[in-house]
Amino acid sequence: MRRLSPTAATGEPQGCRASLCSASCFQAYTLVAIGLNLQYGIARTKNLANGEFLVLGAPASFWPFITSQISPKLTVMLIALASYVGNRLAFRFLLLPLVGRSKTRGQLEVDSILAAISARRACAR
Repeated sequence: MRRLSPTAATGEPQGCRASLCSASCFQAYTLVAIGLNLQYGIARTKNLANGEFLVLGAPASFWPFITSQISPKLTVMLIALASYVGNRLAFRFLLLPLVGRSKTRGQLEVDSILAAISARRACAR
């Protein structure tokens, strides 16, 4: 008797799940890269927390739906607004003072990376 694989029994092509997984992973990396490029291109600072704000959006929109049955569309809009405010505050109070203080572009890059690492360690405690 011939055994069928789980994907063959459902009628899906064999590589369909793997290609969907790799496509969603590619999309997430693309969003993080676009955000980092926009941040560096406009402000000339490296906001390393940009990807973390993006990744925190998924569970932040998932749990209100699971616990309180709030519409996912509403939570996505609220989380996007909260993420914008959080990124704006981080830029205003952590990175913008470095722009005025730094004398060279290289010093600004080093200072912004150190500020991002310091803020991350402070928030992790």
